[in-house]
Amino acid sequence: MTDVSTATPTDALVDTSPIVPPSAPHPQFERRLSLRPEAQSLVDRNILHSNATVASSLVAHKDELKHAMIADHLKRGLASRPERKELEERGILPDEHVSPAIVGKTKELEKNMLTDSLNTKLTQRPRVEEVMEKGILSAEEDPRTPH
Repeated sequence: MTDVSTATPTDALVDTSPIVPPSAPHPQFERRLSLRPEAQSLVDRNILHSNATVASSLVAHKDELKHAMIADHLKRGLASRPERKELEERGILPDEHVSPAIVGKTKELEKNMLTDSLNTKLTQRPRVEEVMEKGILSAEEDPRTPH
């Protein structure tokens, strides 16, 4: 037994178990190794850098430049974006001075008006016989007969 008064602090941290060389690989080692993704797949997913010999500072600088390019692209896109007033005039955005409840009801009313107009025009259209008598359709163009 070690005397507590003579023990050094590093004695408690040192592993003194004997080193045993592995006699055989772990049974699942080969299977797990075969399931490991390819290096190119890891590069494509930005997990592994493509050139491991490149200094990490260069890789970090490359990443910063890539980020700056994306930010510049977004800034250009936002600068060329049309103004809200133009989008309202083109009917893409609703007028900001109108309540959303009114906008919804207006759209519903417009849809119902279009439906009514279409139904009215469908009920007033001439029959096929009348169109054929006027010479607008020939017998070969009769929509009632399959072709």
